[in-house]
Amino acid sequence: MLSQKENTCGPYSLTCLLRGMGFTAHKGNEIDEDYLASLASTNILIEDEEISESIKKKIKLGILTEEDVHRRFREVVYKFKLPTTSKESELGTSVQGLVDACTMATDGKIAPLPLPSVGRNRQELFTREKFPRLLKLIFENRDRWCAQALLNYRADRLLNMNSPEYTFFDVLTNFEDEKRFGNDPYHVGHLVTLAGLIRDLKTDHYALLIRDAYKKKGFQGYHIQPFEAVRRALIRDDGREGGILLLVKVEFSEEAQKALEGLGLVISTWDNGSPYRPNVADRANAPGK
Repeated sequence: MLSQKENTCGPYSLTCLLRGMGFTAHKGNEIDEDYLASLASTNILIEDEEISESIKKKIKLGILTEEDVHRRFREVVYKFKLPTTSKESELGTSVQGLVDACTMATDGKIAPLPLPSVGRNRQELFTREKFPRLLKLIFENRDRWCAQALLNYRADRLLNMNSPEYTFFDVLTNFEDEKRFGNDPYHVGHLVTLAGLIRDLKTDHYALLIRDAYKKKGFQGYHIQPFEAVRRALIRDDGREGGILLLVKVEFSEEAQKALEGLGLVISTWDNGSPYRPNVADRANAPGK
């Protein structure tokens, strides 16, 4: 089982989706969060790289074994060299990086379609009318397109999953009552995957089932969120941009793109604050290349 590293929630979430779609290895490398982070040029702190490199040197010298590292240092050891930064605001993975990682790891068999929630002129693209239609399109074509989605949102717009009120029964029967649960105190951008759709038969209202990289969130990483809360979280309104990265089989990419554009949406990457710093030399020298 994967042990999700800090600042690699994007590669972790993409790993879960690609493995579920049957992609487990690429050019001699296991498709895991480390490999996808290298393809996506995920940004990590300089001090984390220093710790990681120090531990790897101890392995070469026989001071530590790989078993020791996995047990004791999993959170800070990276298999591949990643771009570094001294600014916490730059940590994480850019959307363009995720697009690259998905395309390369699947040899182009899966097409990543980035859908920004806000346009270049700051107009809302995920409006109250368009957002339900987008989700309906995804779920109606999920099997045929082999569609999967990553959501890049502002976490503190969602229900507080650590609230004592947030029990499975309460949230399932009161998911539209935001005052009951309060908001998630996690004041940062986040990347998660879309797991399912929940319908309230009494009111005919819908909620989304989210699969989170952090198992402490919700119910072992799964949590239920109302449509409107997710829509607002995707729009973000915190100085950065959000959106949905939709993955489809490449043979259906043209059909999917036309359907999405027919909803008035745009196929384009967005700026989530994590710089895109592709390191061609490191990618070329990675194991299995």
